[in-house]
Amino acid sequence: MDKYEISLWEDYPDLTSNNISFLNERKICVIGSDTMTSAARALEPKLVSNVNGTHTFTFRIYYRYNDEITGEENINPYLSYIINERKVKVLWKDIWYDLVIKKMEEDT
Repeated sequence: MDKYEISLWEDYPDLTSNNISFLNERKICVIGSDTMTSAARALEPKLVSNVNGTHTFTFRIYYRYNDEITGEENINPYLSYIINERKVKVLWKDIWYDLVIKKMEEDT
C-alpha cells in the first residue's frame, strides 16, 4: 500500500484578525493512514482523478469494531466527525488533496 493519510478538519474564526469573517482551519483528527493499526481506522482508500480535473475519494470505516486488547465491541469514535461538508485532507502518493465530504452512504 502506498503512503497515505486521511484527516478531518474544521474552520474556526480568527479572533486576532480585524476581519471577523476570516477563518482559520484546524485538524480534528487523523482517521486513517498507512501506518495506523487501530480497528477503528478508515480502510480501503481510493482516489479517482476525474476527466474534468476534480477528484473523488472514497473509503470504508466500520460502525462497530472489536477492541483487540479488551475484546469488547465498540462504536467507532470517528463516526461523529464524518459529516456532510466536513473538510478532508488526504495525503496520497506524496500529494495533498483538499476535499469536502459531499455524501455518506451507510451499508450493513
